[in-house]
Amino acid sequence: MITAFWNINTGPSSFDHRLQTLARWVDEVKPALLMLCEVGHGLLVKPASGQRKIEAALGGYELAGFVDTRDKSGGTTSLCLAALALKGSGFKATSVSADNINLKQARNLLKVEIQPQDGAKSYPVWGLHADPTLEGGRRACEAIAAQLGTAAGAGAVFGGDFNATAALAEKSGLTVSRPRGYYEPGAGDGKPVPPADGIKLGMPAGPPMRATHWKVRAGTTPGATRRDKTARGNEVLRNHRSMGVALVPADLIDYAVARPANDGGARTITPLANCLSHDTWDDILAQFDHAPVVYHIA
Repeated sequence: MITAFWNINTGPSSFDHRLQTLARWVDEVKPALLMLCEVGHGLLVKPASGQRKIEAALGGYELAGFVDTRDKSGGTTSLCLAALALKGSGFKATSVSADNINLKQARNLLKVEIQPQDGAKSYPVWGLHADPTLEGGRRACEAIAAQLGTAAGAGAVFGGDFNATAALAEKSGLTVSRPRGYYEPGAGDGKPVPPADGIKLGMPAGPPMRATHWKVRAGTTPGATRRDKTARGNEVLRNHRSMGVALVPADLIDYAVARPANDGGARTITPLANCLSHDTWDDILAQFDHAPVVYHIA
């Protein structure tokens, strides 16, 4: 099952182009399950008549559930974790307080229970946005490592914005499935970039990412529509045009983790290319500050 995690930082007042870019990316990648962070509450609530704005934008997807993320002190916010699934999947998301699973966080999580089509035992996919401090990220990683070490955690997958670098997560005892970036045939020396690690899942694996979060350099501002002026992004971000916006790579803090198979884990998570279109990747760089991360979960 192809599953994606993405901190989109998008609400009703965001540029329309941002939601349009999300919709185009979803149409190209077609994840079965999409776990989102920082989704504005106004995109998720059902109006008295008509569709939820997020469902109207994404077409063939339905909202499986959402929850107020809460701030690092436990206070309410207007930003949510949300799970969307292909229509007819039957997936349902349940909100869970971090306290309920001893995650040492003030925030909520979102859990989707997956029932494999072959009748195998169901397993949870957790979406999280860890407390936005270095200490909060470290605590989340240590607590998730402890969860995955339990009998109940053997089949679980956690993904999202950990607010901790992959290196810190690994020091905390997690085995990080490091995400892969935009797949561009003909990149670099003009030769197609081959799918890595022998992956044959209908989607290629892009190059390893070294940053999933970036910042806009002072003096440059993302726009709502494409500009004529272009600027090169940093090599870490694959040297693609950023629509006149100078980008500064930050950290690799968005990823997925599971208990390794050689340690009794029941899930295999394989990173796939996080984008398949040059224009869509350009727009992601210009409109967002986090990259989507995409995995095949089996």
